[in-house]
Amino acid sequence: MQTAQVAAGASQLGLRLNQAMLDALAGYLRLLADWNRKFNLTAVPQAQWEARHLLDSLSAAQSIRGAHAADLGSGAGLPGLPLAIAMPDCHWTLIEKNNKRAGFLMHVKDRLGLGNLAVARCRAEDWSAAPFACVIMRAIRLTKHHLATPFFTPLLARGGRLVVMRGKARPATWDLSGQWEGPCVRRIQVPFLNAERHLEIWHRC
Repeated sequence: MQTAQVAAGASQLGLRLNQAMLDALAGYLRLLADWNRKFNLTAVPQAQWEARHLLDSLSAAQSIRGAHAADLGSGAGLPGLPLAIAMPDCHWTLIEKNNKRAGFLMHVKDRLGLGNLAVARCRAEDWSAAPFACVIMRAIRLTKHHLATPFFTPLLARGGRLVVMRGKARPATWDLSGQWEGPCVRRIQVPFLNAERHLEIWHRC
């Protein structure tokens, strides 16, 4: 991992990463490389992982609220794993229904000893535990059913925040009038990444 690039990029995003955090991020990328050869967890070229995976994920850190957050459809652990490493005072739950990907997430948690991280192998609609103060989604694939239904509602507590990471700004996907306020759309600049990035933020009333 290009440690200096990640540290500099995180600083531009308002984050100060200590050496233990940088070591954990490097360890995560090594594990991702090992598993990616067998299971194709990401199609992004490895030379671009620092910017397109780590820094892109960390660009949402300033928008996270509360002591308990969830990454819905975590996939290869993005954005939840980098955020959990950079935000040790926040407890993160990575929600991933795919067995192969959830297995990878649990492996990373165990290998890196991330005590503020949990992995849930389930769908959002099946969540029955305590809701979260904040839920984030990045590059999640949405079916027609998902587009018609706010499937993430069981995950989010009243007064909680939903953060949707997008590329180009576009109209809101869901009709969330009534019990929701928003969206507030923020354009963000990810260091070392020449691409549009936006955060779409909703609040549950």
